[in-house]
Order: sequence, then structure tokens, then C-alpha cells
Amino acid sequence: MIFQWISGHATKILAGMLVILVGYYLVSMHHRAVNGDEAIIAEHAYWLEQVGYVKSQVYDGYGFGWEDRQYHYHKFFVLMGAGIIALFGLGVLQLKVLGLLFHLGFVWVLWRYCQREKNLGQHTFLLMLVLLLSNYMWVEYSYMYRPEIVVLALGFGSFNLLSRFLHEHKTWLVIPAGLLAGLCAFTHLNGLIFCFAGFMLLAIYKKWPALIRFTLAGAVTTLMYFYDLLTPENLEGFYYQFFNDPNLVDKQASPIMKFFEEHMRFFHSPKEISFSVLFFTALAMGWSYLKAEHRPLLIYLGFLIFGLAAIAHGTTTKYSLLYYPYMALVTVLVIQQLGKPWQKWVFLGLAPLYLGIQGYYLEHLLRRGVNLESRTEEMASFLPDERTTVLAHETFVFNQIEHHTIHGPIGYRHFTEKFHPEDTTTLRGLFEFARLHENEYLILNRHFQFTGEYREVEWDLLQVGDRLYGFEVIGKGKGYLIWQSTNAENSL
Repeated sequence: MIFQWISGHATKILAGMLVILVGYYLVSMHHRAVNGDEAIIAEHAYWLEQVGYVKSQVYDGYGFGWEDRQYHYHKFFVLMGAGIIALFGLGVLQLKVLGLLFHLGFVWVLWRYCQREKNLGQHTFLLMLVLLLSNYMWVEYSYMYRPEIVVLALGFGSFNLLSRFLHEHKTWLVIPAGLLAGLCAFTHLNGLIFCFAGFMLLAIYKKWPALIRFTLAGAVTTLMYFYDLLTPENLEGFYYQFFNDPNLVDKQASPIMKFFEEHMRFFHSPKEISFSVLFFTALAMGWSYLKAEHRPLLIYLGFLIFGLAAIAHGTTTKYSLLYYPYMALVTVLVIQQLGKPWQKWVFLGLAPLYLGIQGYYLEHLLRRGVNLESRTEEMASFLPDERTTVLAHETFVFNQIEHHTIHGPIGYRHFTEKFHPEDTTTLRGLFEFARLHENEYLILNRHFQFTGEYREVEWDLLQVGDRLYGFEVIGKGKGYLIWQSTNAENSL
């Protein structure tokens, strides 16, 4: 009886849930918390727009010249960011909107895909949106200045065109599919998996002329990644910096072991596990149906997972977003085809568990909100009006990069990991690093950094005038301390 009622009211239920989720999404956009990566990439875009090439002063002291010129970065994504800065200036809101626009583009392509594909339609589209918009990772990263949503949107566009080609046999479709797959790689090197998955899909279906066209088209946009590496010196600089990237150092397992570790991307914490359980349950229950009716989807997703396991550093969960549209699609397709009562009861039990876990994290997202620009202005008020050098969390870039030279604690942490792996970061080490690299001021901000050496800070005891490791407290606010160099070694 309950399943008949759900089936009869499916459209109203899904539409009601979608209204609630969209409403939450819009509310959560107000003063959405800023990820440190957003500031780092924003600095890349800022310097590209200002001086014509990328550098990263927040990494000053890391030791590989990033503060002077950086060759390894998310090329197409940073170019788009530089364009936004040229038109509207550097700010959190306008850069976050870039991801939102590609998110809306993905929704439009998904709608077109559901209209065309067999056994899909309005209910599939609505259920897909409910599944994704109730997912914490999806909500967080779709309004963030990071490249994952851009890559997955371009990648899904490529998959949509390849799917059309396999149904309609119009060979010209593989050319824009290849161009979009190459743009994925141009945006983020992990996007190479869309070139790989498309290539393997066409190879398995033995579409050789189409495969050649897809490969050539993909090569055109992929090779655009090297647009600023046309001289031997620049290419050598890229090679040197790429293989000393802190994200790669000491994190690359053997190729074989990486495949055995890939499951950690799906089962890292409750927010990933709850979605993965839905997906793998659906995959197990609907394997025969999916293999018969949606074989290209299974092949494409399988090679995306295989490809990312091969090339990604570690098993960081944010890269799993590249799978999410296909995981959600598999889950929805199987749910719509469930025939046995016990199967329906399984998903009826899993659904509220998934929504409850994601809802917990989504509520946390609201509580983490902060007016970053107001906060950076408040901290900057303790600094002199003239340009000075300050070591602060990378988010200090927003609103302040035009007024100060900003170095980041991230340079200290990566320097320690690279050159002193046997040591741990300490508060004394951070202060000495700041002095060594001639930072006149240092800002400790508990809101953005509360691990490692920051645990040593006696936030409640320290007052204006106190001295520590050659710096003096000149300002104190809610969760932050402003220090000025005294050029002398002092202690409390």
C-alpha cells in the first residue's frame, strides 16, 4: 500500500522536496564559508590578470620558486577566474558564481539527457536533482571556487554527446564530445579521465573512425594546457615544480596499490559512505538491468573510476565528485525499476538514513558561514596603511592582496613536510619561519586554522603587549591575534 501511494504521488513528493532543497541552497549561499583552496586559486587568477602569468606568494618559503612564477595550476579554470577579476574585480562572490554557472549548465544537460534516453524522463530528472542537491559534497562544491564542478559539467556534456552518437550514429557528435573531454583536462589534469573513458567507450563499441575523431578533438583542447610552456625554460620549470608539488610529495603509492586504495574515496566518512551505500546497493540489485539497458553508462563510469585511481594523488574525496552524476544516475535508474517488495523496503530504509546523514552535514555548512570580507577588513585595520608583508591564512588574500604582500602558513607546513619530514610543525617554528622570510606582521586566525601548531596558542591568555618568539601582540579579536615583529627573541 505504501509503495502504491508513493508511486501515485511521486511527482508531488519530488517537487516538494526539490523546493525545500533549492530553498536551503539559496539560503546557504549567504556568507558561505570559504575554502583555503579558493583563496590559493584566486591568487593565481589575480596575478594572471595583473602581470600576465601565475605566481603564488602565499607559498613563499616553500623553496621551489612558486612566489616568482608557477607553471603547474588549473589552467582553464584560472583563466576564467582572471577574466572575472578583469571584469568585476577580485571578490569571493563573483568567483564562487563561476561554479554555480557550470552547475546550472550541468542541470540543463541532464534535463536534455533525461528527455532523450530510453526509460528516462521527468521523474528521473527530479529524483536525480533531489539526490544530488541533498548531498553535502555536491552542495558545498557547486558553490565554491574550485574546478571540480566545472570539470564534471564539461565531462557530463561529453558523455551526453557520446551517448547520443551511440544511439543516433551521427559521427560529428564525437568531435564536440572530444573537445569537451579535452577541456576537462585543460581545466584540471584529473580531467584526463574523461578523455580516457570516452576513448575506451568508443574502442569497446569498435567505433574506429569516431574514436580517431574523438581523440584528435580531445588532443586539441588538452594540449592547450601547455599554452604558457612553449619555451624550454618554462617546460623545465613546469617539470621541476610539478614533481615537487606538495600534493604529490610522498603521497604516491605504487600503481598497483593505488587501485586497492581507491575504495577509500567512497568510504571516507559518513557523508561519503551514505551515498556510496545507496549506489553500490543499486548497482548490485540492478546489475542485469543496467548491463542490458544502460551498458554505455556502466562502461563509462567504470573507466572514470579506473582512470582516477591511476592518476590522482591519494584518495581525497573531493575528486569523487567527478563520479557523482553517474553514481546518482545508476541509483535512480535502479530505484525506478525495482520490482520485488523486499528491494523496495531496502531503499525505503536507506533513503531516510542517507537524507539524515547529509542533513546533519548540511546544517553544519550553515553554521560555518562567515562574512569573510568584513572579517579580513577588521583584521587589516591593525596593519599600517602602506604596503607591508604579512604572514596570514591564505583567505586573507580576499580584499587584502592589493594592499599587502601576503605569505601563508601553508608555505611553512609544506616546507617542513618536504625538507624535514621527521619533524612536526610547531608554533616556534612558524614564528621563526615568519621572521626568516621577513614578515613584518603575523596573523593567527583560529576560525580557519585550528590544528597542528595552532593548538599551542593560548588564545585566552595572550593579551595586547605580550611577546613571543620575536613578535608582539598588537591586536586581538574574536578568534584571531595580530602580531608585529620586534626583531628580538622574547618569551612570555
